[in-house]
Amino acid sequence: MGNIASEAAATAISAEQYDTALEWLEQGCSIVWSQLLNLRTPVDAIREKEPGLADDLVHVSQALEHAGNRNTSTQDLSPQSNQNLSMEQVAQGHHHLAEEWERLVERAQAIPGFKDFLRPKKLVQL
Repeated sequence: MGNIASEAAATAISAEQYDTALEWLEQGCSIVWSQLLNLRTPVDAIREKEPGLADDLVHVSQALEHAGNRNTSTQDLSPQSNQNLSMEQVAQGHHHLAEEWERLVERAQAIPGFKDFLRPKKLVQL
């Protein structure tokens, strides 16, 4: 689902519809956040098999949290941010984070025993 949001945002960016791109990325982040709420235990289990991957998942999830919580105006006044980021740069940053998240989840799902990592539970599991 996040890939769809990223592709939609990329299309909006190419059409110079930066506000729409940010909205769609934000909606994609909402989907990711619903997954992230249940992330801690699965990441702890992955850490036992692939500590680097677990660290990357945590790092990107924190970056997504920061991106989702920051003021999306072009002039963020926090001293640690670049005050000259354009809407396009912000949208592209969100897009790249979402793509990285997708790659990391795919890597996690490739680990034996983790094929359903962050996927919704199936009927038999419910």
